[in-house]
Amino acid sequence: MISKFLMRIISFGEDERMEQSLSGRIRRINLFYLVLSVMFLLSMIWAALAVKYFLVYLNLSFLLLSAALFFLVPAAKKPNTSAMLLLVMIAILLMLGYIFNEGLSQPVLLAFYLLFPLVAIGLNGQHGYKIAAVLAVATVVLNFVPLTDTSIQLGKWDLSVFLTTYVLLTIVSLFVERSNRILVTNLKDSRNQYESQVIQNEEFITRLSHKLRTSLSNITLINNLVHDSRLSSEQKELIETLKASTNSLSWMSIISWRSLHPVSLPTGRASFPST
Repeated sequence: MISKFLMRIISFGEDERMEQSLSGRIRRINLFYLVLSVMFLLSMIWAALAVKYFLVYLNLSFLLLSAALFFLVPAAKKPNTSAMLLLVMIAILLMLGYIFNEGLSQPVLLAFYLLFPLVAIGLNGQHGYKIAAVLAVATVVLNFVPLTDTSIQLGKWDLSVFLTTYVLLTIVSLFVERSNRILVTNLKDSRNQYESQVIQNEEFITRLSHKLRTSLSNITLINNLVHDSRLSSEQKELIETLKASTNSLSWMSIISWRSLHPVSLPTGRASFPST
């Protein structure tokens, strides 16, 4: 029951007629909305138990905001806008954690920071690195100009290592995203080429079958015209053999045509086009 409910949330707005790449992206965006909402809920419960009402109200506000964005800007209709809003919200949360650092250790927060480029580029493609770059610049500014006493302040060496790792992860994410995009494009081209070849083969076989049935009909007509009493018994036997062979080829042609153009017949005997 719970798994079905979660799958309905993850596949919210998804249509079977959508391309596989778009469907996968919609599911990723919805999944991040779900994970983020669960994190807000757990953080709100922890803040309530720790009697930190400011964090309770903050997490409740972001929880309601994420729910509103999920329904008002669905990923199925506006994937780019939905992903961008989701990434902006995550970036704001990371900066708030960097400024206040309430109840979250510094290594854990920096680990979430390093995961952000992977999430940003995974959700919004090449445009995601722009938000990742803005977050990095804002974090450097916050590091040297702290707004509160609880704000994280990294030394020059630690900040250099952090930014270097952040940039490397961004570059790797861009490379992976580009490789996936090229792979999807190649797969689409291969499928289109295969479908085009199948259509050409069907058209060729259809034309060939039509010409063959037309020729066999003419032969059958000639057989009926010449098959009279003026022929000797041996000639009649040859004509009968020719007629039987013609009918056999005609039925094979009809069966081949039907295999390429299947139809559902309601009841009764199957009807085929006349030869």
